[in-house]
Amino acid sequence: ALKTGALIRASVMMGAACAPDLEPHRERALTGFAAPIGLAFQIQDDLLDELGDTATLGKAAQSDRQRGKSTYPAILGIAASQERVRRLSEQALESLAPFGAAAEPLRAVAEWLLARRN
Repeated sequence: ALKTGALIRASVMMGAACAPDLEPHRERALTGFAAPIGLAFQIQDDLLDELGDTATLGKAAQSDRQRGKSTYPAILGIAASQERVRRLSEQALESLAPFGAAAEPLRAVAEWLLARRN
């Protein structure tokens, strides 16, 4: 399931909903950020489960595989999943262009996503 990605998308879009004067093109830009960054987070989580260690993750490593879960690494492989995270993150960052420097906090989230280890 892609619950974590959906929660990330919902969080971004709730922020948009709190800005009643948000221009439609900026709302579309936030959607363009939220959808790929949510999916990238989920794929990165799958990768960390597959490649990480229990001490770093704070949970049992390879637990998805042991439970027979369908994950991106299981279906696409490690390298293709890593590439997908990279491309989705780039897509998300490009979507923030209409906001200029005001989107730095969202850019920081995307950068953290690529660097996180747990």
